[in-house]
Amino acid sequence: MADKDSRYLMLIGRSDVLTYILEQQFRKRFKHSRIMVGSHLENDVSKEEYGFKSLSDIILLMEKGIPIILNGMDHIESSLYDLFN
Repeated sequence: MADKDSRYLMLIGRSDVLTYILEQQFRKRFKHSRIMVGSHLENDVSKEEYGFKSLSDIILLMEKGIPIILNGMDHIESSLYDLFN
């Protein structure tokens, strides 16, 4: 997180503790950061529009250089690999 020339860092965890630790580190290091929490409602997860909207929000934040913590965004995880490559 300290390397300003690094490209992207993606950590995948399944723990609320990890989210808490990252949030604390982001607050120390960055002026702005965001936490995006995904929906687990069947009507949200099953719709393509929900995934596209989530990816669009992520791209906009990345373009602004704002670090993001994603929690419960399993529905777009494979798309993130494509986005970063």
